[in-house]
Amino acid sequence: MIQEEMKDIREGKIQAPKVVLMNSFLWDLTRWGPMKEDQYKKDLVKTFKIFKRSLPEDTLVVWLATMPVATEKVKGGVFIKQ
Repeated sequence: MIQEEMKDIREGKIQAPKVVLMNSFLWDLTRWGPMKEDQYKKDLVKTFKIFKRSLPEDTLVVWLATMPVATEKVKGGVFIKQ
């Protein structure tokens, strides 16, 4: 989906945004194992290359990151035994 949007921006079909808000849940990486971390890094590099190619220099990219939750101290229905 993001690739299609960026292509449309490059082709002038849609206007580039002034702000891009990215939200990353780093906690998700702890759920899927070490191989997913490698893929996450590759996808991140690919995403920012697409941004650099497609967005004007004055577009502000804001990166939000939610750190992993300490599952040994927090209890709730969404946490699985690690």
